[in-house]
Amino acid sequence: MAHSGATLAAVVDPDIASRAEFDVPGFATIPDVDQPLDGLILATPTPLHAQSASEAAARNWPMLVEQPIAGSQ
Repeated sequence: MAHSGATLAAVVDPDIASRAEFDVPGFATIPDVDQPLDGLILATPTPLHAQSASEAAARNWPMLVEQPIAGSQ
């Protein structure tokens, strides 16, 4: 899957059926990703944004995070 200079390289989703919808490597969690990435888009439910962003930041991956970065109480 490509879009003007960007190529989908992997999908991270805990649901195996969701990962199977794409013709790219799929992983259950960010720590499971075993390939280099130029960056990522975090499109997760709001309660998972902070954890996912922290895991990606620990790997020094540039990222775009959907807003809000975290939920409020």
